Amino acid sequence: MGINWKRKAIHVLSAIGFFLICQYRPTLVGRVLLLTFFLVLTWEIIRLKLPKYLPGKDLWLGLLKREERGTLSDATFFLLGLWGASLIVEGEAFGVLILILGFADLTAEIVGRTVGRFRLHNGKSLEGALAFFVITSFLLYGMLSLGTLKTAIVSFALTLTELLTVRDNLWIPLVGAFFLKMMV
Repeated sequence: MGINWKRKAIHVLSAIGFFLICQYRPTLVGRVLLLTFFLVLTWEIIRLKLPKYLPGKDLWLGLLKREERGTLSDATFFLLGLWGASLIVEGEAFGVLILILGFADLTAEIVGRTVGRFRLHNGKSLEGALAFFVITSFLLYGMLSLGTLKTAIVSFALTLTELLTVRDNLWIPLVGAFFLKMMV
């Protein structure tokens, strides 16, 4: 299956929006994430339990992965992971996690699906994992000035998280927040 560009656009635009809120209204970002989470969760419950009551089925059904049709979508875990991370770290550290989730995860999928040859775990590729590591390292080093060793440790931990977990949208921000809380 190819890349769902509409879904990826929503993923990136959501990350940019939450990052901008984090930068310009940092005291609101946790509340906005929680409110958005509950709105999406409400939509998910209706989608799963009472789908005939949701209009525009042709619009939203195409955004779901095949495996999400009978369960919660990655959007729910994206919001839950970011909200949980916002309880652990704040400011620039939280902003970087938003960008990692928005851009490193996207880059990993694009690289993995287009040029990935060495499959590792859950259908993910070595090339995608390396792309995730590079983008994550760039963001951590460039925005937080962690230093080379700390950047490598956090980037490696997040790359393993992206590679080994099924719900990486949940675990990337949470694991990242844990490591950044210890290192920043």
